[in-house]
Amino acid sequence: MLIRNIGVQRCAKAGQIGQRHLRVEDPPLLPGKGRFVDDLHFPHMLEAAFVRSPHAHALIRNIDVAAARSLPGVKAVLTLADISSYLSSERLPLQFRAKDLPPDITPFALAKNEVAFCR
Repeated sequence: MLIRNIGVQRCAKAGQIGQRHLRVEDPPLLPGKGRFVDDLHFPHMLEAAFVRSPHAHALIRNIDVAAARSLPGVKAVLTLADISSYLSSERLPLQFRAKDLPPDITPFALAKNEVAFCR
């Protein structure tokens, strides 16, 4: 059985394979003059950090945020319970809705009852 990679053939015909291509983003990046989101600073701007579970799969019994909230410079520590009243759904929306899929197929905006590692 012969398998052909149509994409490679198309790129080769278009002269894209083996050719030098100038990238638009390179000139500021190579001399270290690129700008990144981390370089932007605005008045009253805050940063966010998301804490991931140290466990591959675990039930959530309690989330104690007292220690994190007491740290200097911390403006807020939020759990799903804290933001639920602002959400139209606790789950993230599915980009392409399908009637055949169950409504609970998407992940929660923040962990709720359990955490599970997935790539």
